[in-house]
Amino acid sequence: GLALVIDALRVVLCAGDVGRMERTGTELASLACDLLDWDFSDDFFRPSYASGTRRGVLLKPPKIWSQILPPEFASALFAALASLPPGGRPAHALRQLCAQLGAVRGTTYQEDARRRTAHVLCDGCLAMFGRAARSPTTDTAEALDAGALLHRLVSNYGWDGLRGAPSFAPLLHAASRCAARALETEHDACAAPDWDPDDDDGGTGALADALLEGLVLLADDAQTEEDRRSLAGAARGLYASHV
Repeated sequence: GLALVIDALRVVLCAGDVGRMERTGTELASLACDLLDWDFSDDFFRPSYASGTRRGVLLKPPKIWSQILPPEFASALFAALASLPPGGRPAHALRQLCAQLGAVRGTTYQEDARRRTAHVLCDGCLAMFGRAARSPTTDTAEALDAGALLHRLVSNYGWDGLRGAPSFAPLLHAASRCAARALETEHDACAAPDWDPDDDDGGTGALADALLEGLVLLADDAQTEEDRRSLAGAARGLYASHV
């Protein structure tokens, strides 16, 4: 079932037709997410930020699915995402599928495909955080989806699997800046005289918690003092804002 859905979605993505993507691609992307969740998540999978353990966010399809979910498919997803209005349902469905791809266990792929997949997902995640920073009206939704993807990448590939990606260091800094800015905005809103706690959906705090947890996982993996200093530099602004 998943193979047929992915093939159909690939056709829609390659067509480059935004209208067709909005009409058909949205449903296909949502269905692909549901199938990945249903078929391949282990007993510990919880599709949330509070994963707790590495295996808690991983999907475990058989190795043959590396042919169904190659790095080129992830590239096509991100290219289509860039052409869509960020606040709509089609963009949200694609971002959710991107996050699911980040959770597909890296060992599903051969070494070269695993490396290329990690690099493509890092590039796409950086682009998502960039759009979130440039689009204040959709900042929370875009940033939350990007945070979910980054958290799953960290849990899945770890420091050694990600540090070779050229976009990884910029991604950490972009994520930290985005979450810190969101926390500062939330702080200002809470300080306003007309602030209503019932209007707070908790999304900003969830984003910051997810990124901080991801940075802790990376710190556990980092082997050298230089690596740990690099992580500390990326996390400094986020940690200060969170505290």
